[in-house]
Amino acid sequence: GLSRRIETWEESWDLIRQRPWFAFTSSKPAPLQHLIGYGPETFRYTIRLTRDTPPPGAGRRATQVTHAHNYFIHQAAELGVLGFLTSLGIFVALFLVGGYLLLLKRHTLDSAYRLLLVGLLAVMAGRMLEQMVGVARVGDLTLFWALLAALAVLPVVFSPEPAAGDTASDPPLPPTGGRRRSRSRAAQPGHSDGNGPMYARLTIAVLVILVLGTVTWSQGINHPRAAVFAAQGRIQLQAGNLETARGNFDRAVSVASDVPTYYRLQSAVFRAYGEDAQTQSEPRCRIQSDQRGYEACLVKASYEALLQGVDQRYLDLFLRVDLAEVSLQLAEMLNIPAQNQATTLLNAELSQLWPRHWRLRDRAVVAYIKTGQPEQALEYLNQSLADTGTTGDWTEILAMAGEAQLHLGLYPEAIETFGEALVIRPTFTNAYMLRAQAWANSGEWELAIADYTEALALNPSLAKAYLNRGAAYADLGEMAQAARDASSALEQDPENAEAYSLRAVTLAILGRKQESREDVDRAVELGVERAVLEGQIQRLGSGSN
Repeated sequence: GLSRRIETWEESWDLIRQRPWFAFTSSKPAPLQHLIGYGPETFRYTIRLTRDTPPPGAGRRATQVTHAHNYFIHQAAELGVLGFLTSLGIFVALFLVGGYLLLLKRHTLDSAYRLLLVGLLAVMAGRMLEQMVGVARVGDLTLFWALLAALAVLPVVFSPEPAAGDTASDPPLPPTGGRRRSRSRAAQPGHSDGNGPMYARLTIAVLVILVLGTVTWSQGINHPRAAVFAAQGRIQLQAGNLETARGNFDRAVSVASDVPTYYRLQSAVFRAYGEDAQTQSEPRCRIQSDQRGYEACLVKASYEALLQGVDQRYLDLFLRVDLAEVSLQLAEMLNIPAQNQATTLLNAELSQLWPRHWRLRDRAVVAYIKTGQPEQALEYLNQSLADTGTTGDWTEILAMAGEAQLHLGLYPEAIETFGEALVIRPTFTNAYMLRAQAWANSGEWELAIADYTEALALNPSLAKAYLNRGAAYADLGEMAQAARDASSALEQDPENAEAYSLRAVTLAILGRKQESREDVDRAVELGVERAVLEGQIQRLGSGSN
């Protein structure tokens, strides 16, 4: 309702009342959080602690809520009880003083004074009502404080001028003797001439100006400069000038290191190098001896850029999403314990940024599975469901639980779990693929073939389904059908080394030696070891005879 404002107010009230915090970081004591809040500019991060998963297709606006759409609620959420009372006190004092002057002192005020006072109070009341459902932008707050300043100087502007002959307020002149004595003392060595306090005040004023100038330089000068560098970098990135684009993004980061977008742009440059490896190579990674090493170097450079950004803005959701994805990609490439652990930790922290967002929870479960930690995946999934309830797509949750069981070798349990998912959603392609794998691992080749066939009926372009079904046919001894499925897999994915290997084996058993040798050569070009593949062909060929 009211463009989702009511829901935002309810979530903000839960935030104010409960004062939750992110599990992976230290927090203030609860009473202190209620008193002083989380701090300025923290609402956009902390509101996710009480916010549900946005509906599919809601867009970034539903994901990135930056304001409570009510000035006082927003102040209470960020600055606690003290901040709320201070903000409320400004408005209360303003209208109390204005009402006092208009109601009790109206006969002593000039008519122009009264008119201006009524107008300013009316404008302030309108601004306050607007901020009850709106967002207090910088321009709005500037106008508010300007109006408040105008109200403050009204008494000075309209104060009566002293009469021309009125000298009662003038201080009496000191006696002549006193002046002589004063001059005499001023002439004595070491006596102050009265300019010391003025110089001290001037020095303090200059220091204050320098401090304020230094503090505001970043926002007033550095951020616009960084935005110019980033804009130039985007143009170069779109034009394919990757090294120039990277230089511009590096300058943007050096000038405004607190802007997370610039780190994501640095990461985008390394991804672009990976996509354009035929025409450009990244200078630091080109020393790698092979293509796989070069790709891993690019992913690592992207990971390091995003990690640097998270160090600056550790609660930024989109920066952490990118970092978690790149970390998982790097973990799959390197397959070393340290990177696997870092990946699961990053994905777990990401899910804690928005505890009720089941898609982020699913990312953490997938990370555990892909890094070879299925037991932790099941444990995390069960704990997450206990903490947040069964939110999200239940079939996806079942599929993840089944995949974890599959990796643990619990094939009957996995088959049953995938079956539950397919009862709920009969068109769930991934569940058919995973259940087929469980059937194959159990030696039930016909059932595996049936599930792969169902998956292909839903998505005929799945090269992996053709490949795995072909392997199942080969295990049943149906080499001709296995070779046909391998060919179908290559139609969808011409660079699939496993498909060439499968077809080489099946063609050799079928007696088509020349075609088999051609597939062996192609598989070797794509990274398969010749000795291993030829040994497999010889072993299976002799067995078939």
